[in-house]
Amino acid sequence: MHRHSVSRINALLAWLYSESGYQALAPLFRLFGTVGVEGHESVIAGLLLALSFVFSALIVWLGSTLLKHRR
Repeated sequence: MHRHSVSRINALLAWLYSESGYQALAPLFRLFGTVGVEGHESVIAGLLLALSFVFSALIVWLGSTLLKHRR
């Protein structure tokens, strides 16, 4: 059985743990001085949390703007 979800987190994780994902995030790994898988996973988790916060704030701002213009 194949389930469809709202997000394609498996594809994102596959990219993050690939060589191209590692190369894209290498500056952040160096910036935070992380070493090893645990350190890299902490950076990835922090990045995903920060991005989700930004997207959530954007959705709230857009919703607020739309409600103000409807009145």
